[in-house]
Amino acid sequence: MKNMIDQPHISLPMGSYLVSGSHFAMAEVVFQRMLSQKAPNTTAMVLDFVQAGDFLSPLQKFFSTVCCIRAGCEDYNSLFSEDGTDSIDRIFRYFEQTNLEEDDRNGMKRCLQALEELSILQGNGRLTKENYLRLHTANAMMSALQTLQIQGRISPFHAEELHATLMQTAKHLIPLENAIAAMRYSGNVVQSMTDLPVGSAVIFSANPTVTAQNTQLIRQLKTDILCRAKRGEPLLLIFHAGIYNPISAITDLIAGLQYQPNVTVLYVSPDIFCTATEGESVERFLNLFDYNLFSRHGGKSAQQVSALFGERIVSMASNAETKDLRLFSATIPDLLLHRNRTVTTTYTPTIRPYVPVEWILQMETAILYDTRTKEYFIL
Repeated sequence: MKNMIDQPHISLPMGSYLVSGSHFAMAEVVFQRMLSQKAPNTTAMVLDFVQAGDFLSPLQKFFSTVCCIRAGCEDYNSLFSEDGTDSIDRIFRYFEQTNLEEDDRNGMKRCLQALEELSILQGNGRLTKENYLRLHTANAMMSALQTLQIQGRISPFHAEELHATLMQTAKHLIPLENAIAAMRYSGNVVQSMTDLPVGSAVIFSANPTVTAQNTQLIRQLKTDILCRAKRGEPLLLIFHAGIYNPISAITDLIAGLQYQPNVTVLYVSPDIFCTATEGESVERFLNLFDYNLFSRHGGKSAQQVSALFGERIVSMASNAETKDLRLFSATIPDLLLHRNRTVTTTYTPTIRPYVPVEWILQMETAILYDTRTKEYFIL
């Protein structure tokens, strides 16, 4: 890896990369090369599940506009007016501009309307930010409805009707949050993924643990990313994955981009073999990329890296020595010159890995693995 960093003349082939290993500097080198080789008007999107800010500085060197977004409901400040006036209408207008399925869009609208109805019935007025955050979970919605019934502020028929609506729309809460989160670009200068200016960059700072919210975020972004990819826009998509991430949703997204030549993908993990795969095959995930780049791995992961490069048959030599100890079997010169013995060499075929586990455990370089040709190179 030191060679790869210190020798800028070492070129990396163009394509998508999965980078795994304990040397993050290797991922930085790959990212820098991708930025320096990017096509004009490339739009970069970083999904950061580590929240370490590792990619911000390089992006700022290559892009004049870099937006940073936290995918969390606490950032919805500007979406709601203080008295709730126009809040829902503003969000509904955004829904109409997206590529959401009609059923999903209508479900999320009904969910927002149910939240506002609860807020009004409680005597808190229209849906402000404060009211939204107080009611935006399924448990909070049902608890508010039960309290209204106990207080007699809602008729049994109305309560039953609203309960049915809440039960039907609760499944839209997480997609709703991610749809609203997608409206938050640098103080709402950009109001949706499709409005992100061509040639700019955005960093989504997601929850570092596996959550349903992150899965929905990836699925929400998939629609907009595919839309931009299919119209031919050069895209650079980076996953700073860490150990925990919604890999099933990411697999689905990357698989949909495999045959888009205008999209370059970089996936960075400290150890892809330790990732919570949710039933996904790690090897299948590795093969979604043109190239895998491995640095040092430990434990069982080192064995899995070694297994990727196959095995070979090596002939191991072993010697057997037979001495003739009879007193008169040899002359004095034979005894002095050790000619009273016979050495027999035999060769035993042994299976050995091309890349030994011991070497991977202590590796200071990097291995570039072409998933299509199964060839590998030491960098």
